[in-house]
Amino acid sequence: MTTEQKTKALSLISQGAHINPKEFSEFIPLANYRMDSLDILSAMTALENEFDIKINDKDIASLKTGNDVLAYLDKLL
Repeated sequence: MTTEQKTKALSLISQGAHINPKEFSEFIPLANYRMDSLDILSAMTALENEFDIKINDKDIASLKTGNDVLAYLDKLL
């Protein structure tokens, strides 16, 4: 995953959390940002569209932090 891809992915996740990307930490659990299931699904859909990938619905529940999402994306890209 390139630095540009990582930055874009974190920006999309932070949008799903409804916070400024500069205030988003990839190491803090997504639940701490009060992301509900719809917010997480929206962020995952945005990632799928941006990177032209398919995120397995069963895998979404295991993605607890932004870093988890980045590691998962890294496997797909």
